[in-house]
Amino acid sequence: MAAGLLTPGLIDCHNPSGLRRQPAQEWEQRLNGVSYQTISANGGGINSTVRATRESSEAQLLALAQQRLDRLLREGVTTLEIKSGYGLDLENERKMLRVARQLAQNNAVELSPTLLAPASPPRRRNIKTARMPILRWCVKPCCDAVGRGAV
Repeated sequence: MAAGLLTPGLIDCHNPSGLRRQPAQEWEQRLNGVSYQTISANGGGINSTVRATRESSEAQLLALAQQRLDRLLREGVTTLEIKSGYGLDLENERKMLRVARQLAQNNAVELSPTLLAPASPPRRRNIKTARMPILRWCVKPCCDAVGRGAV
């Protein structure tokens, strides 16, 4: 018998599997002392994630997320949180939720979709002035659509 480890399935929370961009390079920069503000000023950070997610088609997001889920399952992850909130408008939030639903239907990994809205305020807005309009014109319709199964 080969050596091995028997353990319950791993849980990966706060995972950006449904996102177009993976910020691994930014994590490395942070570990090397670069501030988040510097990374953001150089075009990285959450606004880069928002931009890449909005520019991606549903099929692109689904294919990328499926590759990541397959890898995570091989590594022992059986439960995964997947976040929306990076679309910042109704169309893109619904796109992310449809991807999450398709992933949940076709995978052995148990998915826990989480709404993180807004993940970032739209350009030239601060989070305090952006939050309520986004909740009104984006989050509530998304929640209503999910409840009706019409995402």
